[in-house]
Amino acid sequence: MIKAGDIHLSQRGTLQTLAQGNGDAGSIQIQAGDLSLLSGADIDASNEGQGAGRGGNISIQLSGDALIEAEAIAGEFLGQSFLGGIYSIAENRGQGGDIHFSAQKLTMQNGGTIAAASLGSGNAGSIEINLSGALLMETASITAQAQQAGGGNIHIETPARIQLLDSHITARAAGELPEHAGGNVAIINNEFFIINHSQILASSVGGPGGNIHIDSRQFLPSGDSRVDASSERNIDGTVLINSPEVDLGSALRLQAGGFLRNDDLIREQCKVQIGTAEAVGSRFIVSGAQSYPSAPDELRGSVLGEE
Repeated sequence: MIKAGDIHLSQRGTLQTLAQGNGDAGSIQIQAGDLSLLSGADIDASNEGQGAGRGGNISIQLSGDALIEAEAIAGEFLGQSFLGGIYSIAENRGQGGDIHFSAQKLTMQNGGTIAAASLGSGNAGSIEINLSGALLMETASITAQAQQAGGGNIHIETPARIQLLDSHITARAAGELPEHAGGNVAIINNEFFIINHSQILASSVGGPGGNIHIDSRQFLPSGDSRVDASSERNIDGTVLINSPEVDLGSALRLQAGGFLRNDDLIREQCKVQIGTAEAVGSRFIVSGAQSYPSAPDELRGSVLGEE
């Protein structure tokens, strides 16, 4: 176990318990204040061996905030061209390890990743994230996906805001056998949950889709975001969203009727008489306003005060 005030890793710095043989990867336990993983730094308990050993479990308990920021790479890793974050990945026949993470606020950006994934024939591990503050993701990922087997489960809970921009939370199972089911995704928060050009996936290929459960005070997805628990060849999973329905378009004020006509609003004696001496008289000037005004012929309310 590692106990520290704050932990800061950068420039591809790493804390590892990798396995490259036939056994399981080692576990990692951290208790600290703040945590920052910058410029490709990582905490890694993956299994790179050839046997059936699983990825190691990772437990991170923070009393402060966490920042995870990856670094761009030339190739591709876990479907993206970034490297840096928290990993327990099985690249062999074993299962991915489990990740338990708790903190106040968690910010993930520039490809930052938390992954309990599987690249081989074993199932993905699970991810549990408990926060007391916001979860902010921009071009980031939380993944328990499996490339050849079943997906793992993801559970995220916070009383504060969740915001995803160009990011994804995925328990997708790409295995082709009927037992390769998508993992389950549960996200619970008591504030706004905003996803913009992002994905939440529990989909699958050969097995049944997983289940997605979102319980939020206000779930606000953009039109180009995707929440998917379908299966390509098996039974679809379920998507359950417990949140008040909001039609953002209903908050827009539409202008009634057509544009106002100046000729209908100017008194006859105020019109400029073109070609006469009166042309130098009155003028009609249109200026901007801070809001859309009432038409001149509408009734206007009076201001009432108390003595």
